[in-house]
Amino acid sequence: MGIRFSAKGCLEIRVKNILGDYNVMLLHSPMLNQDGEYGGMSNPVIYDKFATFMKFQTEAPKIVWDAFANRFGDCIEFFINRGIEVISHNIDPEHPSVLKRNSTICGPGKKVGGVIIHPPYFGSSPQSNKEGELSLCPEVGYFIGLSNHVGLVVDSLDEKGYVCAVGRHYRTKGRAIRLDEWFVGKFSGLNFKLVEVWRSTPDVAIVMQKFHVW
Repeated sequence: MGIRFSAKGCLEIRVKNILGDYNVMLLHSPMLNQDGEYGGMSNPVIYDKFATFMKFQTEAPKIVWDAFANRFGDCIEFFINRGIEVISHNIDPEHPSVLKRNSTICGPGKKVGGVIIHPPYFGSSPQSNKEGELSLCPEVGYFIGLSNHVGLVVDSLDEKGYVCAVGRHYRTKGRAIRLDEWFVGKFSGLNFKLVEVWRSTPDVAIVMQKFHVW
């Protein structure tokens, strides 16, 4: 009798294989330019790179949701200059083009071709004092909120849309956090495939594409 795998078992094997592929890609991934200071914010070159990536994609709408945008709107121009509509959300914005939204409970309001996700990291300094601020959450609440956000991303993305998730491998409160692997595991378990990996030490940008399983 042949070996039988349950649907859950097949999914676990698939996620494990994609995590292995990710770590191989990470070893050989390009290092992005890191010139300049950006005050603890994400390297703007990541946004520039993803905007260029989306410009040349023909399978998805030219609309990007920047779910945890820089509150000052510093990266909006990368998308606009490439003819891409950008929907920027921040829980405590300080720029008129960045909408006040909690992206763990509120999506972009329309179908988008791309989503860039650079959330506050668990254990980081508080990014605001607003209700729902991820950087204020305990660990369980943090990952519940981030999981809710991933659900919104899946629902909002076009059927062949792309996500660029920014994470890192770091230590906080005496333990190691692999947010990069968390993103890869979460999205691969929801029928996303790895496309590209870019390094911006200490961050990693992971580009994945949604696809249908027939």
